[in-house]
Amino acid sequence: MTVLLVLLTLIAFLAADYIVQRRKQKALGTAALRSTPLFPASHWNLSDDLVIAPNHLWMRRERDNSITVGIDNFLFGLTGKVERIELPKEGQIVGRGERPIVLREKNKRLALDMPFEGQVSAVNRAALQSPSMASQNPYTAGWLFKLIPADGARSLTSFLSGERAIEWLKKQNDLVKEFLVARVPQLEFAAMQDGGVPAAGVLKEFDERVWEEFESTFLTSEIETTLNGEYDNA
Repeated sequence: MTVLLVLLTLIAFLAADYIVQRRKQKALGTAALRSTPLFPASHWNLSDDLVIAPNHLWMRRERDNSITVGIDNFLFGLTGKVERIELPKEGQIVGRGERPIVLREKNKRLALDMPFEGQVSAVNRAALQSPSMASQNPYTAGWLFKLIPADGARSLTSFLSGERAIEWLKKQNDLVKEFLVARVPQLEFAAMQDGGVPAAGVLKEFDERVWEEFESTFLTSEIETTLNGEYDNA
């Protein structure tokens, strides 16, 4: 009987210690998320010919008046390399608000909608076959597709570029950090034990419910730019 009591006491002590350590670990993770930049300063470099949509698509007008579309390195920095990228087919007409771009990682997905209408004129098959190309070189070899816009030259006039785009991305950085901090109980990666937060692919550490919340919070294009360069609900 004495031995049983000793074992029960030991088990209770270990359980209590485990709970305390878990709480400390989560507290460290929360503090690290708040204090550590998600991305280095170089992450915000954008060429002058790019514009950014509010759902983290980048676009560039080409000489033939087509528009090249890709995903910015902010979103790819959060997802890291994904297992599969789904894109519209060449010749397909995509309407504003349709979601032809899908990033898939196991049972999780993020869908991005088109901010304007157009017909797809080319698809980057190399990026389809190697998603790592898109995530590692999002503004060059990792472009996704090209399309002919339905409204011609007006398609890109409402989006952000240059310093305004960079400032908006920095604000998005703060909003995403708060979003992740509020969901730290979902976080289980080992780096939190020493207070470190791995920025690349941090969304992979969350379940599909958080991915759905992230999509509805940050990946909609149904907002417009104000004069000071921020996005507001339309």
